[in-house]
Amino acid sequence: MIQRNGPTFEVQGSSRPILSFYTDPGYVVFDDELSQVGTPDLPVPGSMEQFQLFQEWLQNCSNTHDHTRPLSLSAGNSNNLPTRVVDVGDGSNLPIHLTMSGDMESATYFALSHRWGDDSTHHVGRTLIANHDDRYNSISWHELPLNFKDAIEVTRGLGVRYLWIDSLCIVQDDNDDWARESVRMEEVYSNAQCVLAASSANSSQEGFLRRTSPSLPFITVQSPEGNISYICKNIDNFRVDVDEAVLNTRGWTLQERALARRTIHFTKNQVYFECSKGVQCESLIRWTNEKASLLGDSSFPASVEARYKGGRVMLVQALYNQYSKRTFWDAQDRPIAISGLEKRLTTAFNTHGGYGVFETFLERSLLWKKVDTTSSLRLIKFPKDRNVPSWSWMAYDGVISYVEADFNKVAWTKEYSPPFDSGSGAAGKWYWEADKTNRPSVLALKKVRVEIGPNQ
Repeated sequence: MIQRNGPTFEVQGSSRPILSFYTDPGYVVFDDELSQVGTPDLPVPGSMEQFQLFQEWLQNCSNTHDHTRPLSLSAGNSNNLPTRVVDVGDGSNLPIHLTMSGDMESATYFALSHRWGDDSTHHVGRTLIANHDDRYNSISWHELPLNFKDAIEVTRGLGVRYLWIDSLCIVQDDNDDWARESVRMEEVYSNAQCVLAASSANSSQEGFLRRTSPSLPFITVQSPEGNISYICKNIDNFRVDVDEAVLNTRGWTLQERALARRTIHFTKNQVYFECSKGVQCESLIRWTNEKASLLGDSSFPASVEARYKGGRVMLVQALYNQYSKRTFWDAQDRPIAISGLEKRLTTAFNTHGGYGVFETFLERSLLWKKVDTTSSLRLIKFPKDRNVPSWSWMAYDGVISYVEADFNKVAWTKEYSPPFDSGSGAAGKWYWEADKTNRPSVLALKKVRVEIGPNQ
């Protein structure tokens, strides 16, 4: 039997929607609490109509949402820009090129979050020592993979001149440049006006300005009062399209999403806009979810301290567990790809820390283990100048979890579950209207002593 749940239809006893029910924007039924304004007629990818929708999302967020976190600036840096950005021009046919930001005023820029791909696509379009100088004059359009071209088209279409792409703006075979720039990711992604996420693209060569189905079949329903509604295949699935997308298996993208003020997620089914107030779909549906609102929060993790209080330990452990499941092209990136997020966490918690350990809850930080008896942890071979401590899980490649503190040393009262926890794979419950619940979190912690020695 099929039952209606808000703007969706689902098989009774299942939480997986199979059909969507939209009320035409011109025929809003105000007395129907289950109605949701939406449309199955999505704009053509890369069209002016689609870019206008993106502009509305960005403008509404900028004008009405509280994104007051101050810009994150390095010492001696007078603007909000990364060291290098791609100048995409002003819409004319001027060649795109790299530019140094040192002498520039602060400016709006976008950042791309993408998956490089395997060895066959990993090296395409990179800035290297050999072509670095030439790229300040021009970057050949034909040298760029499709993801980069699509990101440039979106940036131009939204009237923004500057774009940051890691493999273009960091000299990839210059170890000194990579070392300097890789630790600035907190600034790069948090200062960007918006992050463009190529969520469904397996590699940089696939592109993201396209959908699996160019058009979505639907039926039109007219009520006796003349109101118009639509029924179509459900495509509003942020959990599957974004949270479980191939992009979010990559290690670097966790902090890229968490540090971003706003993110536009390009998926195979539709485009989603994410910020601290929730998720907006190209179908015009609006969703809220604890995980999405947490990672999409422009003040993350300052909001964590206010919302979770004692449960910060549980939240951080769940965060690290999720991060440890992600993959890297180079395993040596494991401690670096979350360093910007760790820096933000230590500041918000007013403590010291690093490599997965926080002074405020040192004992709990050290109680990590491999996730189960069938898995393994492989020691990563770092260069001699990389002092990654062996007692940190970041020195190992593999999935970790934490020892349950149920041995009369630490007592937990779990009155909430971190938004990353889910036995079914669903990242928390999704609400098609604002989530009005605000369950408190309680943590009772008794003093525990942990001794580390040669045999411990």
